[in-house]
Amino acid sequence: MPVKESHAILSWTPADEQAVAHLEQYRLVPWLADVINLDGVRPYTADLLAGVTTATKPGLDPVLGGILARDGGVSRHICLMAAPGVLPPVGRKMRGRGAAKLNIEDDFHLDILTLGLALQGIPHTLHGGVLTMLVDAICGRVGLMHRDPRGQTYSGYTNVRFLRPIMASSVPTNGSQAEEVTVLVRTQISAEKTRGGRMVVRASIEGEGGVVYAVGESLVVEKVWKARL
Repeated sequence: MPVKESHAILSWTPADEQAVAHLEQYRLVPWLADVINLDGVRPYTADLLAGVTTATKPGLDPVLGGILARDGGVSRHICLMAAPGVLPPVGRKMRGRGAAKLNIEDDFHLDILTLGLALQGIPHTLHGGVLTMLVDAICGRVGLMHRDPRGQTYSGYTNVRFLRPIMASSVPTNGSQAEEVTVLVRTQISAEKTRGGRMVVRASIEGEGGVVYAVGESLVVEKVWKARL
């Protein structure tokens, strides 16, 4: 069973002026405000990059964060946690089409990210490899946060199923600039699949109106279990 404490949470409020500004900008977007303003949803700051001096994004690992921090990458990002039972089921409109099997009785981690032009594959479409990197990095962070953050964890596998493309508008729309798109990534540790130092973290990448763009699953393994894969 997963440990409930999130050891790597530094505070339950954004840590700097930029993070506060991102949170307030997302509050201006109606579908995101509906999530952020729910009772039981709290923004937090995670300490995963202590001692890292390269340009990166808070809440992401240094390699991925460094890639996405470039111009046209991730322009805004906040982390939140939702208490058990606060959020509606994932993928109401996608039932039977691969919606993530997430248990609404357990805590969710939520990441809201605004992704830019540099992360597109074909014009106006987010690259699937970027989404896979996001799922791997965010699931890894969530797994680590529910273990001793002084230890090490590894990805045993990361599987992503793409359900529909994420399209960016060529004109500014709903809180985003031209060629930007904002997504909500829900993640949760699977209680039924987690054993010992092997954690399975499930993810769902969503957009406005509850649409589910992709679902994923990552096996996060503590160092002591790595040789047993």
